Amino acid sequence: MNYPKISVIICNYNHASLLGRALDSVLEEEDPIYEIIVVDDGSTDDSQELIQAYADRYPHIKFIAHDENKGCIDAVNTGIDASTGEYIVFRAADDLNYPGFIGKAVEMLEVYPEAALCCGDAAYFGNDPDYYQVEPMGLSAQPTYFNPDTLARAWNGHILHGHTVVVRAKALGEFGYWLPETAWYSDWFCFMILAMRHGLCYIPQPAAKVRLSSQTYCSANAIQREKQHEIMRTVLKKLKTSYRDILPRFMQSGALAFFGPEMVDSIMAQEVTWDAETMLLLQRNLEAWNTRKTQAQDEYGITPVIEGVLERHSDAVEKIASQGRIAVYGMGVHTEALINVWLELDLPFIDCLLVSHPTTMTSCWGIPVVSVTEIEPSFLDLVVVSSKPFEASIVAQCQEHLPEVPLLTFWDTTLTSLSPFIPSA
Repeated sequence: MNYPKISVIICNYNHASLLGRALDSVLEEEDPIYEIIVVDDGSTDDSQELIQAYADRYPHIKFIAHDENKGCIDAVNTGIDASTGEYIVFRAADDLNYPGFIGKAVEMLEVYPEAALCCGDAAYFGNDPDYYQVEPMGLSAQPTYFNPDTLARAWNGHILHGHTVVVRAKALGEFGYWLPETAWYSDWFCFMILAMRHGLCYIPQPAAKVRLSSQTYCSANAIQREKQHEIMRTVLKKLKTSYRDILPRFMQSGALAFFGPEMVDSIMAQEVTWDAETMLLLQRNLEAWNTRKTQAQDEYGITPVIEGVLERHSDAVEKIASQGRIAVYGMGVHTEALINVWLELDLPFIDCLLVSHPTTMTSCWGIPVVSVTEIEPSFLDLVVVSSKPFEASIVAQCQEHLPEVPLLTFWDTTLTSLSPFIPSA
């Protein structure tokens, strides 16, 4: 049997300190990888020397260097141009391959040749990849192929992580390149279009270990409100023009729940987007955003991660609360999910929400809001850090402003520092 050719594309910019670990994780894959394409996007550190050393040792590593930094999307598209495999996997320079998933995904795609891609769950880590949290996608309890119509009915706001995808090269060729105008959502947009056209396979196991950082292309840009809104409007426009063939499936699936209710703000900001098709695209998502909690949503995504950590540390939280005050640092989607789980577990009263900068907001979800720079350190006895991409930077702020206060984290659990006086922690 001729084993299918698999191309792994790794894009790098100034990640020399992490890239070797990423390359090793792919090279150690049990099933043979046909080619590893490393695109260096004009690095100024030692990346190119490192990549060349690997390419000299491993003939199936293709090294492509940009003369200047052209950006993430250009680097990915350079890799796509150079790939010759039947299946393509995308990895960031600080991602790690999760052993065995690629082979299982290819095997399943060979059984279901109509499917455009196969995806799995994402495993997130901070500094140490041995300590990671799996965020289950939750499409099914066993490996399953979903045809386009079934997928649209079953999707219900699930999140497709680009790191977890093995895509059929023929299907990707039909779509073309990642679109610069969809920016940090280019992978999600490409894969969702292909999935809604051709269907996908899902395997309920980790596909990749993804390093959390506030400096990633997405995290660093998505916090810029106007840019984020512009990308959301671009996605809507693309769906209503270039990709009308799958518009009904997007309407039925509620796939735009991925962007969160802030998408409504982006639409309201420009009257040109106020049309019937936009409202139909949002309808399923509005239902989800309004209820925010369903039994299904409790079983996948960030909720089970939050629930597991809180259950493990519930005794410590109870003991700390009996002696003092608790703050939750954050006000995003993660915090909203955290508060829902917190109430379900009947954990102690949350005294305040912390934010990074002074704010005119006085409360949220009925909880007082205070800037970390303005609160008296002696006021708090525990800070619960509630953000996935910005967890490490929040911890750094706490260590600066609240150095003696114990911290509870969810994703990089090595950052948790509950009081040594509580042995159960």
